[in-house]
Amino acid sequence: MDTQASNARLVQIFIALQLTGGFGFAFLIFSSIVSKNTQRHGSWYSFCASWTVFCISYSMLSFAGQQMTTPSYGLCVTQAALVYAAPPLLGSTTSALVLHVLLQVRLAISHSTRSKITTRTAAVMLFVPWLVWSGFFIGILVFGLQHPLLVERSMNGTYCVLVNTALPKLTSSFATFISAVILALEVAVGAILYRYRGHLAGFGQSPVMALRIAVFTMIGIAAMAVSLVYTVTWKRGVEFDILIAVLPLAAVIIFGSQTDILRVWIFWWRDPPHTVDGSGTSSISQTRISAPHSSMLSTLPDHV
Repeated sequence: MDTQASNARLVQIFIALQLTGGFGFAFLIFSSIVSKNTQRHGSWYSFCASWTVFCISYSMLSFAGQQMTTPSYGLCVTQAALVYAAPPLLGSTTSALVLHVLLQVRLAISHSTRSKITTRTAAVMLFVPWLVWSGFFIGILVFGLQHPLLVERSMNGTYCVLVNTALPKLTSSFATFISAVILALEVAVGAILYRYRGHLAGFGQSPVMALRIAVFTMIGIAAMAVSLVYTVTWKRGVEFDILIAVLPLAAVIIFGSQTDILRVWIFWWRDPPHTVDGSGTSSISQTRISAPHSSMLSTLPDHV
């Protein structure tokens, strides 16, 4: 009885964390839209939206009031498809966002007359992740509809899953691979920023930036570790589900603590005086890329 009560509390914590992270990212999107002082590119909005979809996918049973009861088959198979499609979506939008920042940083340090990523490249980074998500979702949903006996709520009681099939391993393997790609891109951005730190105004030895980079890199490592665990194991404790639910909350804290986002609501926070950089360095607003690859943060001025 104590074990059941403990599991019920952990499930409630899991749902609370997912909902907090999901609503947090939705609030960030809203904040950026309503404020004329925050400029974000399409990949940033796509990234935030994917976190919201991620959290909603894991919380569907709670929304339907069936978290603590036997869920209906239609709801369960739909959630299972969404849950397995969510990591590929999030991995794809994250890699697109890091790649966007990498390309912007390379443009900033180059002598190219072009100041923006091409529209075609931006469109590919915006739409491909959602095509990947659609492919995984539809494929897994069709499989679940064809094999209803393989669809059930997980032993931890957190969300619906597919059992006795290797299909979940496919999504976990994809998530592990894409996490490794993201970390490689983060390292590339960090190396470029460090190498050219003297040429990029606003990118000095900022402790805040370093902290953001370190925190989000640790989140990426944790995500890859969780994906790897889900790839090589069949049964896991609810603690791993809690770790999954912590990731969106940690990410939304990093994004939500950006200066220009905070100024949307802390309206009495006065902007610092603007200065003209005459040193010949590339001028990049620190509020636009507070932690370029880690918080995946915003963007260079006037970019998509």
